[in-house]
Amino acid sequence: MKPYAAFVLYAAAVLSSLCLCSSPLSDVDITDFGVIGLSASIEKWFCDTGLSRQEVQALVYDKNLASVQIRNGGVAVNDSAMAYDSSVVMPCYVKNDLTVSTNTTYRFIITLSNGDRCTSTVVTPQAEFGIVAVPDTFRISGGTTITWTDAAPGLPVDITLTLVTGNRTVFQRSGVPDSGRIVIPPMVDSTFTGKARFEMKRSTAGVAAGQLRDGTVRSSFSFSDSLNLVL
Repeated sequence: MKPYAAFVLYAAAVLSSLCLCSSPLSDVDITDFGVIGLSASIEKWFCDTGLSRQEVQALVYDKNLASVQIRNGGVAVNDSAMAYDSSVVMPCYVKNDLTVSTNTTYRFIITLSNGDRCTSTVVTPQAEFGIVAVPDTFRISGGTTITWTDAAPGLPVDITLTLVTGNRTVFQRSGVPDSGRIVIPPMVDSTFTGKARFEMKRSTAGVAAGQLRDGTVRSSFSFSDSLNLVL
């Protein structure tokens, strides 16, 4: 199964079951990596004014997808200890104040109760987006071009244009070669008008430690901005 698909399936399963309880494994010493899995991510979100937020998270889970807090152990990212946050929907380890750079390797290190360690790695996208030129108003009958200054050749982007009302997708492209521009063609549907949100994302997949029962490690940089669609 592809890493992104595995992560989506896992997240959907957790949300659908609303598994807010801690795993029984949190109450015992863990000495076998084979009883836990890992879903780790490094994400940054940008808007027209710059960085809006970032998240560095590591979710350790058991065979039933319940969150695990490793007793007498823990998780670190690049040797910085992560804190276990039990207040969120999916309790996990976090280190949101970590300095996240482009094209950089990050190592998620799990330490078991007996001191054994395993390492999962991911390399962040090679660029952010720089200056993104999104028009305030987009006349759908004529199409438009959106550009950004920091292209990342070889790393595709996913692009979505969505109407705010009804959350209707107006335009969507996945795996677009990153040339620093995207042409949105004219549209004939007159209902595609109103306030909309333009979003694009660069993503990379990492490698989870082979000792784990399963796992995914990923990183993504996203940009979003609002605009008005008119006839």
